Amino acid sequence: MALRGRRPMQQSLRQGAGKVAVPTMRLTWEPRHTGDTEYGLIFGAIAGMLLVAATVLPLSEYVPACTFRSFTGFPCPACGSTRALAGLAQGKVLASAAFNPLCVAVVAAALLAFLLNGIMLLFRLPRPSLHLTTCESSCVRTLAAMLLLVNWAFLIVHL
Repeated sequence: MALRGRRPMQQSLRQGAGKVAVPTMRLTWEPRHTGDTEYGLIFGAIAGMLLVAATVLPLSEYVPACTFRSFTGFPCPACGSTRALAGLAQGKVLASAAFNPLCVAVVAAALLAFLLNGIMLLFRLPRPSLHLTTCESSCVRTLAAMLLLVNWAFLIVHL
């Protein structure tokens, strides 16, 4: 799915009788072009490789202790991700979410994107493209930052 920032005003305005034009978010289906980067396949493949590595390798022996936690006494925003990946690789989704819920959500989203992009590529379907206004793009970034902070607060309380 491609995210687009700014777009021409005449395309993004919805006008009603006597109302002020308001820019809106819209989803379009765009044809695939040679050379387009398939981010869903890339991120999904990375997530899949991480899960395979967590299954095959003894991660606890290779991953060093968290430097941030050793200095501050608080977990970093990524603390518990290794244990969450190891739990996901063993099929323990709820136990993994207890270690780092955001990590579990990101891995699940990446695998879902891999599956959907693979199907769309295989059947030569057009790709979805989400067009956002500047304000909506800012809201999405703010929401992502808030999710990271809420996840970090969860880790501070539970780890």
